[in-house]
Amino acid sequence: MFPIAANSFVFVIDNDFFLVHHGCRRMVFMIASSLKNLKKDVTFLFLSGSSQKEYHISDGFIKNNGFSKNFLVGTSKDEIRNKLSRNPNVFFDVPVIDREMIMVTDFDKNEKYDVCIYGGPWLFRSVMDLPSAESYYCIAHDIVPNRNYFSEPEVAGLRDFAFRHKEGYCFFATNGNGLLAVTKETCFSLIQYGFASTEAVHTLPIMLPPGFEEVLSKPGKPNGSGILLAAPFDPRKGMALMPDLLNASGVKKLTIFGRPRCSHDALLKWFDDVNINDISWWMDVGFDKQVELYSSAKLVLFPSLQEGLGLPILEAMSCGTPILVQDIAPTNALVPVRDVLALNFDESIAMICSRLAEDENPGFYKKHLKNLLNVSAKRYSFFNEE
Repeated sequence: MFPIAANSFVFVIDNDFFLVHHGCRRMVFMIASSLKNLKKDVTFLFLSGSSQKEYHISDGFIKNNGFSKNFLVGTSKDEIRNKLSRNPNVFFDVPVIDREMIMVTDFDKNEKYDVCIYGGPWLFRSVMDLPSAESYYCIAHDIVPNRNYFSEPEVAGLRDFAFRHKEGYCFFATNGNGLLAVTKETCFSLIQYGFASTEAVHTLPIMLPPGFEEVLSKPGKPNGSGILLAAPFDPRKGMALMPDLLNASGVKKLTIFGRPRCSHDALLKWFDDVNINDISWWMDVGFDKQVELYSSAKLVLFPSLQEGLGLPILEAMSCGTPILVQDIAPTNALVPVRDVLALNFDESIAMICSRLAEDENPGFYKKHLKNLLNVSAKRYSFFNEE
């Protein structure tokens, strides 16, 4: 992947990383933190229009994925539903980013780096501002916009975003040193869609978000109660499936974290359809609160239909908490076989009910995750060994 002698790295990011692409931001931070742990020099180049700034981002900001505070929407279905009805726009405002944990300085255009990594393919339109480097790569998070375009070609925003993905991937695959696919499934998809040749795509090793390495190394606590949903309010995450699964499971307590990526009407309907009143929804959570929520849940339900990787799976297992996923790649390869939901609805409900009734051993999931990380590290490396 990277030259073995590479020591200095610059990551190119933009404002969307702070305001929209929370999962992509975490992936960039994961790679950057892994390189820092290998004693590499890491710089962030922030692009805004034609201006370039160097961002010195604190470890605390990275660990909390940029969220400066925990935002609790409500602790019951009725309370949340009333707030949604009275002031709908507040739930779609941009998150509060702790800018005090970022020091901004002018970017030195004379600085030369060993490796430049673009945080996403949509940044291709800023390619004229490439910093000076020996090699150039782009992170390939997924091809979800491109896949969705074929089912909704009339949606202008989706069409533009899909084109920007294609444009960026093709540029770095042909004019750069390659694409950094977050999973082997994304790697295969890039080749299948004709965005890159086999030689131009590199698969990243599976990593943990900053801070979760320490959680994984600690003894797990016995599971708590109820079901946790991680960023469920997105049609791609199986949002429409969840009310029926939850209602049929008979679960009494539901905890949610994450911002909505759906319409206000869809959000209202979701809460109308769920027959549970003991619901706590945290819209933004820092690292400590996120770990607390994972650790205090009996089970995480994650029936996502489209994933580049599926970070909540790794986070939940770091905390020793079981997480049930759809039978799709790559999520079905991350969890034990017994945690892949059946295609049949009744069988899936039986699985959920069974898991809620069981006393799980948190050490089982920690051990499973450690094995997964070890196998991935042996198969995929950041650096060429030749």
